Amino acid sequence: MANDSVSVSGPVKVVSDSPHRVALDLAQQIDYFSELDSRQKDRNYWLTLYSQCLHVVHGRSVSSALKDD
Repeated sequence: MANDSVSVSGPVKVVSDSPHRVALDLAQQIDYFSELDSRQKDRNYWLTLYSQCLHVVHGRSVSSALKDD
């Protein structure tokens, strides 16, 4: 094993670009602009929104993601 030294100056931010992470980021962006009251955002809301975002991230159309509503 080589003795390679690594140095970092400044803050480090690790970002994942997996489909699941992108779907979560998309769901959070959609939620940010949602006009729903926080009391309406129950488990069903979050799971449905995330599921729809995951469908879209995997290349399916928005209309097919929304059909399961």
